[in-house]
Amino acid sequence: MHGAIRFYCRLLYIFEMRFYILLFFTGVSIPQLNAQTANNSLVFREIKYDFGNIKEKDGKVTHTFIFSNTGRTPVVIENVITGCSCTAITFSKAPVKTGKQGRITVCYNPAYRKYLFSKEIDVVTNEHNNVNRIWIKGNVIPIVVPE
Repeated sequence: MHGAIRFYCRLLYIFEMRFYILLFFTGVSIPQLNAQTANNSLVFREIKYDFGNIKEKDGKVTHTFIFSNTGRTPVVIENVITGCSCTAITFSKAPVKTGKQGRITVCYNPAYRKYLFSKEIDVVTNEHNNVNRIWIKGNVIPIVVPE
């Protein structure tokens, strides 16, 4: 009995190693196999917003992204992820029913961040393998300090 189990474990190990070697030579990585795709149920009116030139001295700027649920079931936004503390997010926490709209408001703080910026925002829904992305960009005109 133990010999058979050992044989099958060894066989499984060999197949697993061949799988990883195949992935290595084809250039495919494990994260690519588990890649997340866009949630087809969420349709955004726009996925990119350009603030244009904003003055650092004028402070924070905001934009609201509006989306519709075109799927067959309610969609819940579980998290919205930004890569920078300069970007704050508020979003619809209630389930968005089929045919209804939801909102994601993005607030960008230009303090001490001069010149061009571009921020990606990931929208994670109750369909965990599906992530939508929206972007903001602009140009911060810094405060001129007299010498």
